[in-house]
Amino acid sequence: MLNITRVSGFILCFLAAVANAQAPAEASKNAEADPLSALRSKAAAGDLQAMHDLADDLDEGYSGAVNQPEALKWFEKAAAKGHIDSAARAGYMYDLAEGTEENNVRAAQLYLQAAKGGEEVAQFNLGLMYEDGEGVKQDLDRARFWYEKSAAQDYSGAIYSLALLYDNGTGVKQDNLKAIELYTKAAGFDNPSASYNLAVMYDNGEGIPEDDSKAIDFYTAAARLGHADATFNLGVSYRDGDGVKPQPARSYYWFTLAEILESEGADVERANMARKISAADKSKMDAQVEEFKERYLGD
Repeated sequence: MLNITRVSGFILCFLAAVANAQAPAEASKNAEADPLSALRSKAAAGDLQAMHDLADDLDEGYSGAVNQPEALKWFEKAAAKGHIDSAARAGYMYDLAEGTEENNVRAAQLYLQAAKGGEEVAQFNLGLMYEDGEGVKQDLDRARFWYEKSAAQDYSGAIYSLALLYDNGTGVKQDNLKAIELYTKAAGFDNPSASYNLAVMYDNGEGIPEDDSKAIDFYTAAARLGHADATFNLGVSYRDGDGVKPQPARSYYWFTLAEILESEGADVERANMARKISAADKSKMDAQVEEFKERYLGD
């Protein structure tokens, strides 16, 4: 009897050891089946950051397939508990109809929550909604208020949008000097449209003395950020000698880039300039276009 008991005890210990050895293996298999299982458990238990991180992963697909409807669900759960970034992300999804139908009213509500919490992109997006009257009643004063909040955090889109208000006199007294100040600041954050608008103002002498050289500088800055119209205008400048010496080959170069960026009329101008330069110059410029694409356009 004692021997049987000892054997039975040994068997029980052996089975327990096998079970303990199998447990990590089963956990590993579960983790492989759902790499988000641990995050899901934390989120389900009410961990606020886990809710946001789970939603972020599902939205972007870091751990596998994208599931935007589920991502939105978790962003909203986290937002309901006061997570500012989740409110901003949920607002964005309603705004752009990602994982759900477009709902500008709900987007504005979530942007407002995030904006009050200091999230600069939500402040900017809320400003856009007030300016355009999407999801809220149009209110240019509120638009400017939220642009200014976002701009104070150096968000270039908001700085640029403020500049446009002053440039066009939208909801404020038209003020070229204020617009130039804001465009210049936004251009410093690599905003291509701000650089382009500055170039146009220097080109035409709007609110500032005409300066073709500065216009070329800002057109070039915008072009290097992929602004199609800036590349076209550079083609015109090098064709006509505005701010630079006429250089047909360089004009061909910029018109070629403008065509790649789908600027209207660039194809015709490029063909015209191609007929005015040598085959050697054309080959040289084509090579430089490829270098530009690789360096600035990511091609």
